[in-house]
Amino acid sequence: MFKQRWMLWEKSLYPVLDNITSWIIEWKVYSIAGFSNTWKSKLSYSYAQDFVKQGKKVLYFSLEVDKWFLLTDILSAYYSIPKSEVFNKSINPNNFRNLKIYDDVLDLESIKQISRKENPDIIFIDFAQNVQCEWTSEYEKMTAYALGIQQFAIETWITIFSLSQVSNTSRNSDDSSATLKGSWALFASSDVIFLLYRESGDLKFSIMKNKYWWLKKFDVDVDYARCKFILNEEFPESRAAWV
Repeated sequence: MFKQRWMLWEKSLYPVLDNITSWIIEWKVYSIAGFSNTWKSKLSYSYAQDFVKQGKKVLYFSLEVDKWFLLTDILSAYYSIPKSEVFNKSINPNNFRNLKIYDDVLDLESIKQISRKENPDIIFIDFAQNVQCEWTSEYEKMTAYALGIQQFAIETWITIFSLSQVSNTSRNSDDSSATLKGSWALFASSDVIFLLYRESGDLKFSIMKNKYWWLKKFDVDVDYARCKFILNEEFPESRAAWV
């Protein structure tokens, strides 16, 4: 891998995160967590379109948004234009030959089966709590899901981005008190967790868990129409000792 690209892992469109999380690593699980209306899906679209630009094969399993609505968001982010202009844009389908979007796959086993057949580099699952598993309680279902995707990533070398709600008690909580909804296994089985939350009405971004280095918080500016996120370090002066 190093001979092919002069680095061990993959870059993302967020260098400030790559520097802290050791880039995007094969066979690892990245969770994007947040309460409703924190735009975690929008963040995943920004990641997805960038991976497509890099020539990666991407599967996106949406259990909430229909595929055409989702594709419009990805096209908006890819071309950096508002969604209202997407259908006036001359689009080259070849640019998206490595992107497949599914909005009718609801269970974990089907996600695994399709992914084994397609052999992608990266898959997105939006969102964890809507995935169907053969368990009765919410805790059992989320535990099975969390352990299932972790093992699947290890077996296949596929990078998995899993979107997750946070518990109702964690609404507007920062990373010191927020918990992923359903099971502690969602936290334990993730290698990196990104959290979007609101503080006094302002959107914040936190590296809630990071196996590879330190944790960090950011203020967030969002260009909602183009799915663009700008991350501003809350305390940039504190990082001087680490440079």
